[in-house]
Amino acid sequence: MPALYRTYRPQTFRDVACQPHITETLRNEVAHDQCAQSFVFSGPRGVGKTSTARVLAKAVNCTGRKKNDGEPCNVCDACREISAGKSLDIIEIDAASHTGVDTVREVIIETARFSPSRLKVKAFIIDEAHMLSDAAWNALLKILEEPPAHVMFIFATTEFHKVPATILSRCQRFDFRRLSSAEITERLKFITGEEKRKVEEAVLLQIARLADGSFRDAESLLEQVLTLGGEEITEEQATLVLPKSSFGAAIDFLETLFRADAKAGIELVNAHAYDGFDLEYFTRDAVELFRKVILLKSQASGKGVLDFSLGKEYETRLGEMARNVPFDKLVLAIGVFIRAGQELKTTPIPQLPLELAVLEICGDSAPAVSAPQMPLAINRAPKTETPPLAQKPNTSGLQPAESPSVVEASVEAKADEPAGAPEAVALPMLSASLEVVRAKWNGFVQAVMAENNSLPFLLKLAEPIGVENGTLRIGVGYVFHRDKLNEIKNRTLLEKILERELNGRIRIEAILQEQKSGQDGAFDDVLKAFGGRIVG
Repeated sequence: MPALYRTYRPQTFRDVACQPHITETLRNEVAHDQCAQSFVFSGPRGVGKTSTARVLAKAVNCTGRKKNDGEPCNVCDACREISAGKSLDIIEIDAASHTGVDTVREVIIETARFSPSRLKVKAFIIDEAHMLSDAAWNALLKILEEPPAHVMFIFATTEFHKVPATILSRCQRFDFRRLSSAEITERLKFITGEEKRKVEEAVLLQIARLADGSFRDAESLLEQVLTLGGEEITEEQATLVLPKSSFGAAIDFLETLFRADAKAGIELVNAHAYDGFDLEYFTRDAVELFRKVILLKSQASGKGVLDFSLGKEYETRLGEMARNVPFDKLVLAIGVFIRAGQELKTTPIPQLPLELAVLEICGDSAPAVSAPQMPLAINRAPKTETPPLAQKPNTSGLQPAESPSVVEASVEAKADEPAGAPEAVALPMLSASLEVVRAKWNGFVQAVMAENNSLPFLLKLAEPIGVENGTLRIGVGYVFHRDKLNEIKNRTLLEKILERELNGRIRIEAILQEQKSGQDGAFDDVLKAFGGRIVG
C-alpha cells in the first residue's frame, strides 16, 4: 500500500492546497500558452513544491486540455504517463546526491539538445537545487539564458538564499508559504474521510502542530496513527506514537508561574516528567501559549490569534492571563522558556532547565537558595526594604547591618555547629556608593579569575555604572557580552563573589551601553583587556 502522501499527491492545480497565489498564476500561464521555461520554487519542506512542478509539467504536455483552461485532463496518454512516473521526458534529479558539474553536463545539458521522445516539452525538475556546486550552476547559465524551445527547467529548494543571483535573474520565482495548523487539520479530516477512518479531532490538532507547517510531515504522522487500528482512534491511543503532551497541562503550568508559585511549578514539571510527557514538546507548547497570550494582550479583540479553537474553557483562561499579566513578565517568560528548550537537548537531567526556568520567572517568590558548602545563606529581600540611593546618600562606603567582625564570628560559629543547627546568618542588603564599588572592582575581577577563566575578560571590557536598590548595573558595549554576563550560572557566580568582596547582598545586571564608533574603539577595548599600550 503506498504512503498517504503519495496516494493523495495533487494531480491538478486545484488539488494543491493553500497556495492560490502560485497555482492561479501558473494555470493562467498554461491556459494562454505564455508559460516561462525556467522556474524557481522555494519554501519550507512538505508544502507542495515538487508536486506543483509535476502538475506544471503535466499541464504543458496535456493533449486533452480544454481551450483557455490550464488544468491537465489526467485522461490523455501524456497525463497518465506522467502521473505514473513512467515518462522518459520528465527528468527528476536529486541535487542533494548529484551536486557535481558532470551531472549537469551529462544529464541536463547533453539531454536537453534532443527533442522529447513522446511529449511536447521535456521538463527537468531539480529537487534540493541549492545543493548544486558553483561549477554546476555556472554550467547551467548559458542554457538557462537561451534554452531550446522544447525544454523547461524547474528548480525546487528549501534554501532560496543559496541559489546564485545569476540563476534567479533567468527564472520566474514562486515562494511557497508555510501552512497553518487549521489548514493542515482540514486536510487531515479530508484524508481520514476518504480512508473511512475515525480519529478524534484532538489527535488531528496534535498532528497539525507537530507537523510545523508541512503537509508531508502531517500525512506521515497520520499514517503512523492509522496503523493503530480500531474503529476510532482516541487521544489516549495516539500517545503510543505521538509525544504525550497537551495544551491543558501547559495552561495549568502557565497559571502556576503567573501566580509566582515556584514550589507548585517545580512539582508540575516533575509530575509531567514522571507521567511520560516529552518535556521538549511540553516546553514548545508552553512557548506557543506564551506567544498567544502576548498576541491576545496586544490586540483588543484577539481575533486572528489562534490557528484553531482550544475550547471555550482554555480560551477563557488565556484571556484572563492576557488581561492580568504585564507585558514585561510575558516577555521574560517566553525568553526564559526558549532558552530552556534549547538546554533540554544537552542537560543530563531532563527536567532541570525547566526547574531553573520556574525559579527565574517566579523571581522574588522563589524559595531561598542555601547550600551546605556555603556558610552564608543568600536570600533575596523585597525591594521595598531598601530605600532609594538618592534618599540615603553614603559617602563613607558600606553600611551593613552587622560589622564584618560580627559576620566573621557568625561564620566561624557556623563551622562548629552540629547537624540540625539554626540557619546561617544572611548577609544584609548592600547599600554602597558607586565609588566604593569602583574602588573594589579590580580586586573583584581578580577574585573571579580564580574561579572562572572566561568571565574576567568580559569584566575588563565592562564597567560599573550605577548602584540602586541593591542592584549593580554593569555597562557593556556588545550584545554578546551582555547576554553572557546575564546568564543564570554566570550571574550567580559573580553575585556570590561580589557579595564576598563587599560584605553585602547585591544583584548584578549587565546592560548595553552605546558602542564606541570606529576602529579605534575596538582597538582600545583590546588594549584595555590585555593591559597593552601603544609603542612608537
